[in-house]
Amino acid sequence: MNAKQYKVKFIEALETIYGFDEAESFFYLILEDKFQMKRLDLALDPAFEFSADALNVWEELVTQLKTEIPIQYLLGNTEFFGLSFLVNENVLIPRPETEELVDWIIEEEKKMERLKDREIEGLKDRGIERHRDVKILDIGTGSGCIAISLAKNIPKATVFAIDVSAKALEVAKKNGEINKVSVTFLEKNILETDDLLEQFDII
Repeated sequence: MNAKQYKVKFIEALETIYGFDEAESFFYLILEDKFQMKRLDLALDPAFEFSADALNVWEELVTQLKTEIPIQYLLGNTEFFGLSFLVNENVLIPRPETEELVDWIIEEEKKMERLKDREIEGLKDRGIERHRDVKILDIGTGSGCIAISLAKNIPKATVFAIDVSAKALEVAKKNGEINKVSVTFLEKNILETDDLLEQFDII
């Protein structure tokens, strides 16, 4: 069966559960993740044939999607703030609205950095040396998406991330390595470490 024909079949199988647009978006997510084909590739070669093994992969994913398992868990990854993150059943799937929070923090920190830089320059004029530093704490980090995105976009920040789940922290640490950032991940319960909060500029 060629890709164009299978796309119709795929959407028909899932449309009653997810609606046409979301089912179509699932098709293209799987196409790229499992078969390294983008929407443009399919448009240029709609007669591309799926092998029997490839069709088995598709059918297995359709069966799982019918049980409403999130597609991010099925693929094992998702995108957040332009970065790639591993996800599994041990972490929540990053939400688009959380990107707005990250963007707000980054923009506010840029403003603070400009103010602090002017203050530091003023102190230098008086012979006083001081360095700009900001410490960030992410509580209940899960996949690490917030902490890692902030570390990636605020280079001068020292970022810590805590979670009570060791399995979630395993995922977060891998995501830190994938995205090449320095974040200190700690297995802690914030309710038992109140004094920790006093050490940070952004929580």
